[in-house]
Amino acid sequence: MPLLAVLRVLRRMDPQMSCAWIGTPTGPEGPFVRSEQVKFYALPVAKLDRFFSWRWLTFPFDWARARHEATRMIKEIRPDIVVAAGGYTAIPVVLAAVKRGIPCATHQLDVEPVRTNRW
Repeated sequence: MPLLAVLRVLRRMDPQMSCAWIGTPTGPEGPFVRSEQVKFYALPVAKLDRFFSWRWLTFPFDWARARHEATRMIKEIRPDIVVAAGGYTAIPVVLAAVKRGIPCATHQLDVEPVRTNRW
C-alpha cells in the first residue's frame, strides 16, 4: 500500500496532521489503514467492466450512488488536499474534490498509468 508509506512520511514531517482515507468496503486496505489510526470511510464501488457484463446495466445506479457518497464524504472530511492512487473508488472522490476547488494529486507507481488515472 504505497499511500501508507506516503502517509508515514507526511506524519514525520507534520505530526499534527490529520488524515482520512476513502477506500472500498471489502478491499484489503481497511484493516491496514485503521491500524495507522486513520479514520476509514468505505465508498461503494462503481466499476465499469471492459467487456459486457451485468454491471453495465447497474453501472449508472452504482455511479450515482458512488458520486453521492463521495460528495457527502468530502463535505464531511473537508480535506486540504486529496491524494489518490487510482482505481474506481478514486474517480468519484477526485471529482467531488475538484468540484469544491480542493487540489488533487495522483500517486502512480506503474510506468503506464492505469485507465482510471488517465481519466
